[in-house]
Amino acid sequence: MDVETYQRFGLHENFTDVHGDVAVNDRRNIEIIKALDTPGDTVYEPCAEALAQGPTGSSISYFPDWRSSAVYPDTVRDLWIVCPDELAVDASPALLVFNDGNGYLKPEGLVRAQRVLDAVNADRTVGQVVGVFVTPGRGIDVPPSTSAWEMNRDPRALRQRSIEYDSMTDRYASLLVDEVIPFVQDHLGRPITGDPARRGVVGHSSGGICAWIAAWHRPDQFGLVLSHCGSFVNIRGGGGRCTRRPRLSSAPNRPQGQQLNAN
Repeated sequence: MDVETYQRFGLHENFTDVHGDVAVNDRRNIEIIKALDTPGDTVYEPCAEALAQGPTGSSISYFPDWRSSAVYPDTVRDLWIVCPDELAVDASPALLVFNDGNGYLKPEGLVRAQRVLDAVNADRTVGQVVGVFVTPGRGIDVPPSTSAWEMNRDPRALRQRSIEYDSMTDRYASLLVDEVIPFVQDHLGRPITGDPARRGVVGHSSGGICAWIAAWHRPDQFGLVLSHCGSFVNIRGGGGRCTRRPRLSSAPNRPQGQQLNAN
């Protein structure tokens, strides 16, 4: 289904917000919610590292309305860089890029990635890691969300997110490689490692398939992928790509450090 048809049927809207608690096939949403609320079910909770208290071991640099100059012209997005406080001067740090980065970085969110990266960097098993948290773009005429930590629900912003995340092209990978990473390196005053085995992309839902597709197109840049509930469905061709994933994943020079998580 193309985006225009999807919107024409109102599938991009929250059904309850538009129609209220109406009955569909003699069932109301509240009945379904109660039916699913069974004893023993639990919601996802942050890991122990995310719940650490006290001072953090890293700094956050925030760049609101960062502008893409070439790959997605006339769009802006928010960008955060999480850098260890004691970044070694004699080594190039590893890199993790987070799609929908505001959700991963949200201080009281489900992941709280700054605290998790602090634990990783304190352990030093994989060396030092810099986290880059990027939101989907929005047109320069589209207002920002009411909170920097929340997804922008403006239909125009959601459409741009789909263009960037659900498409099977190399455009988003080019944004990261040609624009975001050079900006991060300039900010740090040093290079990020060029070893793809120490550079990864993380995302959930449409951001999850986007992470995988970015690494698929640029295995020379990204050798690690973490996809939470990736939308390997036919939004912009991902359904077909999903059915071919086992064969593609074993192809030479393609990303081997993959985790596709459906929890």
